[in-house]
Amino acid sequence: MRTVPLILLVCLCSGLAPSTFAPRTFSPPALLRNNHVQTIGGALFRRVPQIPNREDFWDDELCVPTADGDSFRVVTISGDVDAAAVSNRPPLHVLLMHGLESNSESNLVKSLAVAFLDVAEASSVRCLNFRGCTNLKQTTPGGYHVGFTDDLRTYVDILINEEPNAEIFISGFSLGGNAALKYLGEGEVPSQVIGASVLSVPYNCTANQKRLDEPGFNQIVYSGNFLKTLLKKATAQRDAGLLPPNVDYDRVMSSRTIGEIDDSFIAPIYGFDDRYDYYERNSCCKFLAAIRVAFYIVGAADDPFFDHSFRAVEGDDLPLMRTNYLQYGGHCGFIGDEKEGDSFATREVARFAKHVRE
Repeated sequence: MRTVPLILLVCLCSGLAPSTFAPRTFSPPALLRNNHVQTIGGALFRRVPQIPNREDFWDDELCVPTADGDSFRVVTISGDVDAAAVSNRPPLHVLLMHGLESNSESNLVKSLAVAFLDVAEASSVRCLNFRGCTNLKQTTPGGYHVGFTDDLRTYVDILINEEPNAEIFISGFSLGGNAALKYLGEGEVPSQVIGASVLSVPYNCTANQKRLDEPGFNQIVYSGNFLKTLLKKATAQRDAGLLPPNVDYDRVMSSRTIGEIDDSFIAPIYGFDDRYDYYERNSCCKFLAAIRVAFYIVGAADDPFFDHSFRAVEGDDLPLMRTNYLQYGGHCGFIGDEKEGDSFATREVARFAKHVRE
């Protein structure tokens, strides 16, 4: 007789088993079925659904001090307070984690915020900007990395202290999605955190770094674009006297791939032996089995950033996980769906938050 895992039995009894969630399919027109068109088009041309009677997108921003003397910025957009009150449920606050060198001004972040307000009826959506991704002055070297969860943990604790009866749902994309899943699986998580849904996450960072840095289009366009801003940050930190002695600035500036800058800049700052040690210790695949809330991973089989030999697979060993690997979509693209336009992926991850709350 098969044994039902206790954690799955709890979810079944509460009606929240991920297996009862029905993923949807993404159907773009033929002209948008190229992975680079999806990836670049999503980054540059994604349309953000409009919210009536609003001049500024974000309602509020907060500078959050950290234990190491630095700070990070959180921006908030509030939902319909009356609708939340009518639902007879605790307030729902969604925390968004953005991708590498992105921030709360990206169209994807804003589209996610709108989706969670509309589909999941969130009381608020709050984007945590990684250090160095806004105009806040940094006082510590580095800023963040693919498994950097310190600031997320800090803010979850702050939010629970302010509203102990609220529910928290975590979402993110790319690097931020990896960090979100790592946070959920690396230690004890407060009971107020009820679930997560992520988009285009690097399941295995060792394999995917090689894919992202492949000579040709990937290295020139994708790695090259990220390197421009990362190298500028390294120079700014050197000029501010923030770089520790174990960082060789000349070696950093000679980096031509993400792997090389991870080796020369990220790894020594955060105490990793090298890039491979960094990837091994921070890939979300190492933490999924320890997650104790329902979570949903949405990705594309044609994502140009990832080696698709490595991906999370549903099974008895991961009873709280639901996945949806779509044929098209590129990296964080998913634009031009025949029914939902550019909002397919953002509404899909928001649907899971609604499901967890039902």
